[in-house]
Amino acid sequence: MRRVLILLGFISATVAMEAQQDPQFTQWYNDKLSFNPATAGVDNSHCITMFYRDQWGGLDAQPKTALLNYSGAVESIHGGLGLTFYSDKLGQEQNTIFRGAYAFHANPNSQGGIFSAGLALGFYGKKLGNDWVAIDPVADDNAIPNNTTASSSFDFNLGVYYYKPNSYYVGISSTHLTEADLSEMSITVARHYYFMGGYDFQLPNSLVLRTNLLAKTDFNASTVDVNANVLWNNMLY
Repeated sequence: MRRVLILLGFISATVAMEAQQDPQFTQWYNDKLSFNPATAGVDNSHCITMFYRDQWGGLDAQPKTALLNYSGAVESIHGGLGLTFYSDKLGQEQNTIFRGAYAFHANPNSQGGIFSAGLALGFYGKKLGNDWVAIDPVADDNAIPNNTTASSSFDFNLGVYYYKPNSYYVGISSTHLTEADLSEMSITVARHYYFMGGYDFQLPNSLVLRTNLLAKTDFNASTVDVNANVLWNNMLY
């Protein structure tokens, strides 16, 4: 399967935007692998996804976020493989995630839907710099680090996914199941839970209205993303 998509525009909305440890992307529907490993290769294609965002250009220590994903179907292992690399820099803080995923596909050649169960194993790292500028140089605040601190841990994700081509999909997943303790920083990586779903409405003139929903929570903050876009001739959206 080969598909070329040229981005023309999109409609999206986010409800209850609050801080979470997992990355937040507007076009998450092009990046399901980051939060559900069961999506690896489920559309029977090979896909490379790259995101990059540089915010507040010209300001010191502006946020910079980069993501690189590979997802592909491998018939010999009855499923799909995925690779994810994520880097996020915000001022003194830098987060890095690297993981590999495997998804087992049931009934991949049937005319009905495909059920997939997947897991991802990898690395979660965090670093804090020490380039602080104190408003009052005389003050001595023990809460401000005086050297560069870094910590990392093993990361583990699980998910299930059901996909009916050109119709609908639904999935449930969880990231950071190990709830890594970054003791050097007194930070615990929170476990996140996701529910996703979408439906394709077939319209005249080779048009498809694609709807997507993603609900996510770490039980401290919850977010719902809703998206709709129109695909023409399986090429432009």
